[in-house]
Amino acid sequence: MPDDLSNSIEMELSSVRHAFWLAVIGLFLAAALAIFLVIKGEAKMNTSAEVVAIVGLFTSVTGTLVGAFFGLQIGATGAEHERSSRRKAEQLTRHALAHLSSDDAKKLLHNLDPMS
Repeated sequence: MPDDLSNSIEMELSSVRHAFWLAVIGLFLAAALAIFLVIKGEAKMNTSAEVVAIVGLFTSVTGTLVGAFFGLQIGATGAEHERSSRRKAEQLTRHALAHLSSDDAKKLLHNLDPMS
């Protein structure tokens, strides 16, 4: 079980590391493209609104995609942590119930789940 947890954590860290570099490269490419378009179209642009439109287009799309990806990563990490905590609690409950007599365990379980 600890090996599974350490492998899961290592895979998650690797995924986040790759996502970080992917986001950095994406932001760099968007910035480079925006700078290229501003410099190349400088003679043709009449207003600063055109420059803002070009830069805003690339930064907003890139920011949205990067934010969504990291949001999903954080959500998945939280869900995995919750599953791990639940598994530990269930294992502790099983060990505790194993040390009770069978009559006491049945009474306890019946009091916790009145439907049974």
